[in-house]
Amino acid sequence: MNAIATLHPYLGPIVTLAIYTGMRRGEIYERAWGRVDFSRETITLLKTKSGRSREIPMNSLVKQTLRQLEQGRLKGSEFVFTDEDGKPRTPRSRHWYQVCRAAGLVNLNFHDLRHTAATRMAEGGTDAFTIADILGHASIQMSARYTHATDQGRRRARAAILTEREKDCHKIVTMERKQAG
Repeated sequence: MNAIATLHPYLGPIVTLAIYTGMRRGEIYERAWGRVDFSRETITLLKTKSGRSREIPMNSLVKQTLRQLEQGRLKGSEFVFTDEDGKPRTPRSRHWYQVCRAAGLVNLNFHDLRHTAATRMAEGGTDAFTIADILGHASIQMSARYTHATDQGRRRARAAILTEREKDCHKIVTMERKQAG
């Protein structure tokens, strides 16, 4: 994803927000400064696909990214992502694919970044209910479609299984020793 930020500095902050918040493209582009709360470290979404509002937690990278954008903010503009006139910038899929191709990223849809966010949350130990809440899903089944197993996660699971097996073997050996002695 750094390749996108390098080729197109405008898309870098958008990609950062997508990966680290799980927000949809429209939720990012329609983001108003009045709904960014730096003190509570939250982004409030009022206009969502489900029609329900929700709060998105900000990690340090999202907060830093938004602070940098705030410093370059056009005077009087209420939106985070604006064009030169201070009007909300509209997403252009054609432009996204051009930048991705130039970065060597083939078949990367913007929505894939939402899947990346869900997978990273799960790998970090976030429970399914919290992931569903952050993504704005009505059920954990929908969030499960967004969360994908990774090699690193599989290795941790394998290590955990091995550890449990070793514990069981240790208990059996200890019990056998106690019974024999």
